[in-house]
Amino acid sequence: MARVLDKPELLAPAGDEDSLRAAIAAGADAVYFGLRGGFNARARADNFSAADLPRIFDHLHAHGVQGFVTFNTLVGRSGRSRARWG
Repeated sequence: MARVLDKPELLAPAGDEDSLRAAIAAGADAVYFGLRGGFNARARADNFSAADLPRIFDHLHAHGVQGFVTFNTLVGRSGRSRARWG
C-alpha cells in the first residue's frame, strides 16, 4: 500500500560533491546520482565511484537525507559482469 505524504518531498540530482552539498543545504529530502563507469544517462556529470558510497550515504543520513543510485542505461551481455554489485 502506498504511503500518503503530508507534504511533497523534494528529490534533487547530485552529479558531484558540490551539487550534493547544495541539495542538502537547500532542503532536499533525497538526492539521486550515478556512478562512474558508464552505467547511467548522466554521463556529463562527474558522478561518484562505488568506493565513495559509504562516505556519501553516511553524510546524507547524518543530514536526514535519502540517497538513490541511478542505473538508467541498457546493459548488454558484454557489460553484465561490470554491472554486478558485490
